[in-house]
Amino acid sequence: MSVPAVTEIKDGRFLLAGWIPMAGWGGSMIIHEMVQSPEGRIGTKWMKEIIPATQKEKLLAKEINRSASFATESSSFLLTFDVEPGTDLTGKLGALFLAADDETNACEMQISPKQKKAQFGNGQLRNFSGMEKSLREGGAPSNARNYAIENLIDTDKPFTVRIIVKYDSKFGGSLIDTEIAGKRTMIAFRPDLKVGKLLLRSEEPGIKNVKIAKI
Repeated sequence: MSVPAVTEIKDGRFLLAGWIPMAGWGGSMIIHEMVQSPEGRIGTKWMKEIIPATQKEKLLAKEINRSASFATESSSFLLTFDVEPGTDLTGKLGALFLAADDETNACEMQISPKQKKAQFGNGQLRNFSGMEKSLREGGAPSNARNYAIENLIDTDKPFTVRIIVKYDSKFGGSLIDTEIAGKRTMIAFRPDLKVGKLLLRSEEPGIKNVKIAKI
């Protein structure tokens, strides 16, 4: 987020708000809620009061082995799925967001549960996206395009991923907002991407209970 600010609301809750670059300088304002573990570690999750209203959710798959693709039926939707990390320290999973007709401007949200790392990268149908850098490694999360985050929380045990994809013609692309295990968030803007197809794939982690709901 650019120009981030923190404010306290009732019941001792804290919000983190800022905007992300889209076309030029300005962009959408983003609000996430801050969470703190008993040992003091700070993370972020979605603020429940402002999660977009959705239509009835649809089960896409009970379990995915290796890979599976689906039509999204809408360019704005909420995607949720459960992850079982597995035992492979190098294993990873990816959610690939594509236009309805080709892979141009595709985006992949990738998670490596055991390595506790997640990223946004340029998507492709045949392979996982290449490795992106975190801020510590010299990456540029503040651009809200391709970047990685490190030190995920509680991804060494079963967890849930929630992703909002929001397309608007005035944006000129799609916002992809991701919540990982209810304790870390990351967001990207993808210019010229209007999602019409979704591909989920995994090397080792199990992907289960894949659901989608139109916004």
